[in-house]
Amino acid sequence: MNVRLVTVYSDHEKAPGLPYSRLVEALQDSVARQRMPETVQFLAHKFQPGFSGEVLENAAQFAAMLARIPVLQKLLNNNSVDVVVWLDADTLVRGDISQIWNPKPDWPMIRILRRTYSDERLKVNTGVIVLFNSPEVQQFLLDWRVETEKAGIVFYADQIGFQRALEKWEGRIDFPCLSALYNDSGLNDTARIWHAKTITERFLVEAGLAMPEMTP
Repeated sequence: MNVRLVTVYSDHEKAPGLPYSRLVEALQDSVARQRMPETVQFLAHKFQPGFSGEVLENAAQFAAMLARIPVLQKLLNNNSVDVVVWLDADTLVRGDISQIWNPKPDWPMIRILRRTYSDERLKVNTGVIVLFNSPEVQQFLLDWRVETEKAGIVFYADQIGFQRALEKWEGRIDFPCLSALYNDSGLNDTARIWHAKTITERFLVEAGLAMPEMTP
């Protein structure tokens, strides 16, 4: 099965002194340590949102949310690619994750962490998404972009857009809940993928990174 693990990043910083480029290097290293087969490849795409400065940080984040969708579309338009796994730049792969794409389903499917919150911003977590290639999934991405743009420049616009598109497509695409083991913001020892909502010393140690001000 041909699998692509993909992330998108810009020159912006996740935290002061910690650019996303360093996080992506750590993510790439974490993937390499798993010694996955040659049919599983990691791809990192850099983009320039055209925004800079604190005042426009929300706009830059919004641009980053949208930037991933054409990257995912391009990969899924390649018929030789069976599965695309989206990984936020602030994730780390800590173990075997092949279960999230095995076995390949016989029907359209997207795996994502789903939650029971009433707030539509939090009903899904788009930090890790497993997309099995099909015409339906390719079309879903178009609707996800449209709904994200409608949500506007707000926090979690991509999650709002994903949830709204999901509600349109449920019944035509299966959306099973991805286990939190593969999208864990609590940084638990048993998790296979850590997702750092905020950068902590524990995450930095695992990533082999140090904030500049923490360096002796």
